[in-house]
This record gives sequence, C-alpha cells and structure tokens, in this order.
Amino acid sequence: MQSVETTLVPWNEKMKHEDGFIDNLLEPSTDGTKFSRIFYGLIIPIVIATIGIINIHTQTARISLRFHSHVTGTPAIICGTTRLLIGAFLHVHFYWTVSEKLWKYSYLLKILLLIGIILTLILFIYTIFRTAA
Repeated sequence: MQSVETTLVPWNEKMKHEDGFIDNLLEPSTDGTKFSRIFYGLIIPIVIATIGIINIHTQTARISLRFHSHVTGTPAIICGTTRLLIGAFLHVHFYWTVSEKLWKYSYLLKILLLIGIILTLILFIYTIFRTAA
C-alpha cells in the first residue's frame, strides 16, 4: 500500500491561484500606510455608501454621467445596495486587511461581499431588462 504525505496548509493558501483577478482582490495588497487606511479605507467607502443610501432612500439612481441615464424604483434600490456593498468591500480591503485585530476576518468577509456584489449586479441587469420589456 502506498503512503500519502499530507501537509497542513492554511485555508487561505488553498484558494490561491496564480495571478487571478479575484485572488488579487482578496489579497492584502495595500501598503498599510495611514493615508491609504484613512483615504481608501474610510473616506472613499463612506462617500460610495452615502450615495448608495441616498439611492435607496430616494429610489432614484444615476447610472451614467456621460449619458445622463437614471433609474427609479426597484432598480435604483438594487443599485444603491450594490454601492453599499462596494463601499463595504473597499473598507474591508483597505482598513481591515492591515488591522492587527481584524485581518483574520477580512478574507472571508471580502469573499461574501464579492458574492453579494455579483448577485446584486445580476439582479440589477435582470430588473432593467424585465422593466424594459
């Protein structure tokens, strides 16, 4: 009978692939400076989340600045939710990843936020085509 050698690998090492787009998003690629934590980890996410909250509250959302297109109702709520998730992802990526206390939760939370972003984008596209028909 052959013996099989097993080595213990941390759970986040098992999910890594070479230079994948998702892997780059999930990696702690921030430099951890005070500027990047405050600007990219707090200010930018707060601005994006505020826009998302306004979209949800007013049920209107501007989609493109170039073409001045906007949506109302359910698509606007979904768009606002997507913006909230994007703000949360940026906050976790730039603030939690370099935190001594929060880094262990950041990988799983970033995966969940990316899944939420993808699902809300799919739902947004579906509602746009459903209301257009």
